[in-house]
Order: sequence, then structure tokens, then C-alpha cells
Amino acid sequence: MKRNLKILMFLLLVVFLSSGNVSAEIIDDNYIGSDDNGYGDVIQSSNTNVFQIDNMDVTFSGGFMNVKINTNFKESTSDTRDFPTYGSKYGDLFISTDGWSPSGSSSDGYKIDNYTNGEDWEFVFDTSDGILYQLPAYTDSNISNYILFPENIWPTNFIYRNGQEVLYKANGNSIADDSTVDLSNAGDGGYLLYKIELASLGEYGDIIGLKWSQDCGNDSIEGGASVPEPTPMLLLGAALVGLAGIGRRKFFKN
Repeated sequence: MKRNLKILMFLLLVVFLSSGNVSAEIIDDNYIGSDDNGYGDVIQSSNTNVFQIDNMDVTFSGGFMNVKINTNFKESTSDTRDFPTYGSKYGDLFISTDGWSPSGSSSDGYKIDNYTNGEDWEFVFDTSDGILYQLPAYTDSNISNYILFPENIWPTNFIYRNGQEVLYKANGNSIADDSTVDLSNAGDGGYLLYKIELASLGEYGDIIGLKWSQDCGNDSIEGGASVPEPTPMLLLGAALVGLAGIGRRKFFKN
């Protein structure tokens, strides 16, 4: 019986080592949102593509949701309004645990969607502080207490999108966990990589909503990522755990 138990435990180890990424999903940048100022997907004043967001590559693996923002944008190294990004900063990653429900239609990029009629976000990962926060339930009257919009940040003589959440401000509950962001690959043809610890999100549904942009909102991306069901390999692993437990009880009885 002891030999059988060792075999079961070895098979269990093989199962989990071979499970790898559970699920991967690409969210294309089909979202425009409110106040495009006639520019469409990307607001920019030249032929450069510094604000372009291509997509979000979302994977679920090892208890984490990995969100890779593929974008040309790189945060300015100073606070001066230098061309071509004028001092724009990285936005924060907004997370909805009860799905993604934008206002409007995908046919026009949800152009009527804004904070008053779109998705309510339950969590936000602060890019500059590297901390995950749980947001209070917000209403139109109190949302400005803890979420910033481009019109709160930028002078009126600049062109940017209004009414879209871009930065965390205050009054949420910080979460001490292993969630991180890697900005080392940001820039032309590069990406930002967020690793969000799923256990910190509490209960979540089949779809997790995500939103990211620069603090000017010149390009915004939103979408929903499907949370994977347990794979056959993981189910087999659970079965092996059960068998190992049964074998252990029988061994000690003998």
C-alpha cells in the first residue's frame, strides 16, 4: 500500500507540473467609449502612434490573472508636457468581478459609454504604487472621491476623452497580496504586464471585466475575459488527491 501511495503522489506531481497556463484570451481594442472628439479610436495630433493600444492578452495560471497590455505608449520621464505624449502617465487597471456591461453597441465602439452608464468597477490596481485596492460601491455623487477622470487631470486647452475612469484616487481598501505590474517592456511595440492574484478578488463570475488607458484616455481598452473551468488535468489531480487520502487511511489502519 505504501508503494501505491508513492506512485499516486508522483502522478499528482506530474499532473500539476504539466498543467501550465489554464486559459488564454485576446481582447482586441474595439472599445472607444465616450467623447472621442471626432478622432475615433485614438486621439493624437500627429502621424505618430504613441497612444495606440493593440489588445489585452489575458491568461489565467497558477492562481493569477495575467493581463498583458500591448501598447506603444510609454510614460513620459518628466512632468513637462513634452511632445509627443505631453507628459501623459500610465493609467490604472480597473477590474470588475461581476462581468462586463458597457453601455451602447460594439458597432460604434460603445461611444456613449462612460462612468455614469457603463461598468461599475469593484477593484483597481494602482500602477504607480503597485497596490491592488477594493473600491467602495460608487454612485455619480461620490465617484470623484476615489476615481480620477481626464478632465480632473488635464488643462482645458488639451484634447482628451472625458467621463472615463483612468486613475485611482483614494478611499479604497488596500489589499496586501502578491499582485504586481512589470513596466520594463513598455514602449513602441511593447507592453505592460499585470499579475493579479485571483484569491484577492473574492468571489467572481464567469467573466472578469477589465479597463486600461493612459491618464488622458487618448486610447482606452475595455473588455471581458472568460474565467476558465477546471481542466481535465486539474480534475484528474483532484481525483488523485482523493485517492491518495484513501490510500493513506487504509495504510494507517493496517
